[in-house]
Amino acid sequence: MADYYSDSAGIQVILGNLVPIGTGRAEVPPEKLVEFQRNANADIDMMLSTTYQLPLKKLTRGVVVAYPDTIRFIANRMVAAQVIDAYYASAQPNMSSQSKIVREEAMHDLLGVINGVGMGMFHLEGQRMRGKNRFVRPQVAPQPIPATATELPAGGMGITPRPPGT
Repeated sequence: MADYYSDSAGIQVILGNLVPIGTGRAEVPPEKLVEFQRNANADIDMMLSTTYQLPLKKLTRGVVVAYPDTIRFIANRMVAAQVIDAYYASAQPNMSSQSKIVREEAMHDLLGVINGVGMGMFHLEGQRMRGKNRFVRPQVAPQPIPATATELPAGGMGITPRPPGT
């Protein structure tokens, strides 16, 4: 059995909260669920490959061994959106908008992970980062913008204020 970032229990919880039909336990064939999980893994890996070394490592917390919670939650939402599109969109007219919202939230969180690393504010626990340059840490924070143009080393834009009376 392949190893995916998402888990069926988490997917069922999301579907149970979104789908007003039944219990949220969709009659999704196992091979389709595997396909949806594979798609979610590919999307997440594609986005994270610029920042993290892949494959991501599982973390051990007590007796539970799993991927970081952030990635697991994102993957569960991505799979749930695919299940809604495939099985519920034709039954309920508003479900396609629900899947769009869930997918956008998942992508927003995934971009937040990537952008947070770039700003030096966030790092996935237990994961190794890729270096952009061998001489620079990957999470170097951007330099602050000078308050005035005269603080620049070259005197701003080439115009330096003259003292009064000269």
